[in-house]
Amino acid sequence: MDEEQCDWQNDMSVHGPASVEILKKEGIDDPVLFEAIKAHNPKCGKKAKTKIEYALLAADPMSGFVKAVAQIYPDKKIASVKHKSVMKRFNEMRFAAGANRDYMEAIEFTGLSLDDLIDVALEEMGAIADTLGL
Repeated sequence: MDEEQCDWQNDMSVHGPASVEILKKEGIDDPVLFEAIKAHNPKCGKKAKTKIEYALLAADPMSGFVKAVAQIYPDKKIASVKHKSVMKRFNEMRFAAGANRDYMEAIEFTGLSLDDLIDVALEEMGAIADTLGL
C-alpha cells in the first residue's frame, strides 16, 4: 500500500470518493454503485437516498459489529454467534460503541428490518468465515 492510499483511508471524509476513483481506474463504470459507496459514509457529504445506498450504509457497520460479537466468544468464530447475541449486544451501548447503530437501523429504509440485517450478516459472513479469519 502506498502513502497516498494510507492518507485517504485515514481521512473518512474522502474514503467513499477515493474508493470510487480506484474502481474507475480498474475499469468499473457503475454510477449506482458509485453513489452507494459514497453514501455509505455520510462524512463525505453524500446522504443515502436509495435502497442500495441505505443497504450499504447499514451493512458496513453491521459487519464490523458482528465481527466484534464473534471476538468475545472463546473460539472467535462467526459460527458461534447467534442472532439473539447480536441483538443483546446491539442494545448494550457500551459494546462496540463506535459502531453506528443509527446507520444499522437505517436498513428499514430498504423495507428490511434490523432482524433481517442481522440474519443476512450472520449468514453471509458465515459463508466466507475462512476468508474473514472468523
